Amino acid sequence: MVDNVGNLSQNTFSCGVRVVTRSQNKKLMQSNWLDGYTTKEIETFQREDNDLKFIHQGTDNNILPKRDEVMANSPSVRKYWLNFNLLHKENGVLYQKRLLPNDGISYQLLVPKILRKEVVSSCHNTLYAAHFGVNKTLEKVKSNFHWYKMNEDIKIHIKGCSVCNRNKALGKSKKQLCKHT
Repeated sequence: MVDNVGNLSQNTFSCGVRVVTRSQNKKLMQSNWLDGYTTKEIETFQREDNDLKFIHQGTDNNILPKRDEVMANSPSVRKYWLNFNLLHKENGVLYQKRLLPNDGISYQLLVPKILRKEVVSSCHNTLYAAHFGVNKTLEKVKSNFHWYKMNEDIKIHIKGCSVCNRNKALGKSKKQLCKHT
């Protein structure tokens, strides 16, 4: 990122890259990967997901499932059950309310397993995602999405990212070459 862009934004680049300031970047951080899916498709993915289908059944009836029913399920189902009052259904799609520090509320899509890799990739691997580290990628994902053990999935993805690993290796070798003893 560039803090002081001056007149750089007036230059034309043949590759289509533009200079982005930190204030402009907030607009770019929102992933538009959902444009490829209809609301009905996302609802179907959620209903077919082993963990989210149980939660869908509870929200369909607007009845909190009994504790004994929930305890027989996976840890993710139990976690969603504990946060049942934060769940919101819009057009058949499940969201979780995210309480923001400034007393605001945002809604995070509850991502079924089949779409998780795509979400992480779109928030880490794309041109504007810029292969940020775990914390920045996590914040990008958290702004719009949620799933159980999301932090672990993001750490695993970044640890296995070939671009990040290549750049880390290059950075380490340069430091070693310049090291004076």
